[in-house]
Amino acid sequence: MPLPPELAASAVSAAGLFAELPVNLGEQALAAAQERLLAAMDAGGARSRAAALLMRQMAYPAPANAPTPQFVAQQLAGLAAGSGDPVLLAWAAQRCNSSTPCSTDPAGEWARIEPGNAVPWLLIATQQPQRRPQALAALAHANSYSSHYGAVSETALKAMPADIPAYLQPRLLMQISLVDAGMGDAGIAKAINLCRPAPEAGSQRQALCRSLGALMVRQGDAAISYLIGLRVQELSGLPDVHYQQRRAEMQKLISQTNMSLFDWQHPYTCATVDRWQRWTRDRAKLGELGAARTWAAAAASAASAASAAGR
Repeated sequence: MPLPPELAASAVSAAGLFAELPVNLGEQALAAAQERLLAAMDAGGARSRAAALLMRQMAYPAPANAPTPQFVAQQLAGLAAGSGDPVLLAWAAQRCNSSTPCSTDPAGEWARIEPGNAVPWLLIATQQPQRRPQALAALAHANSYSSHYGAVSETALKAMPADIPAYLQPRLLMQISLVDAGMGDAGIAKAINLCRPAPEAGSQRQALCRSLGALMVRQGDAAISYLIGLRVQELSGLPDVHYQQRRAEMQKLISQTNMSLFDWQHPYTCATVDRWQRWTRDRAKLGELGAARTWAAAAASAASAASAAGR
């Protein structure tokens, strides 16, 4: 999945800040800190080890010894099998597909653990023809939509060694957020495929696509889920006359949040570290849009209070 332009711009700007530092305090220190973080994650539990594997696979620029897609899929499937961890199962279900087949069924196990979540049923409906009727029936009754977006960053934050210098942590978390962005939402392409071509008026598929689109808009945990949900609703015969406005408002909201994570005048402060840690936790808990809306509301409240105090 392409990196959102505003986050890419933030990453480039942050890299420029490090270029101002002596090399032993900048990029060399960051590389060393990342290796220590990966080592700590390798020594942790199954989810921690899986997140480290994804970070190695999706590192940029890609190292010569980056794990292959098939190796990653098989390792994730092994870690997820029988774990009862929906995050691990979500990662494995996204990586196990026709190109990188696995001997286990992480999507099926994920659906058993989170039967109301539309995402694993979308994977089953489009990847397991023999279970498509069951999956479509489950989709019709789904009441949540979550790919567990942001979980790689949150897992890494929990494993962060306490002695990694604070000024390096925002850059580390920014790099890891690119892994989450690359993982994206496992269900969006499946939702489009399910609802294209446009279903016939009055058909069961039209009703299903309408409810699925509404669910993605209301509960999708990534910004892209929201946008694709609008598109699914359009395919189902419910065009949104305010689509461009809603899209622009969402993009502005995410852009403002991403740009607020660094204090560009004082980039190495504890306040910047705190913002990145809070954003990483909030995004995993509330979803990308939910966290951004919460932060925007808090900023508006603080601005209002400051304005009132200044009168």
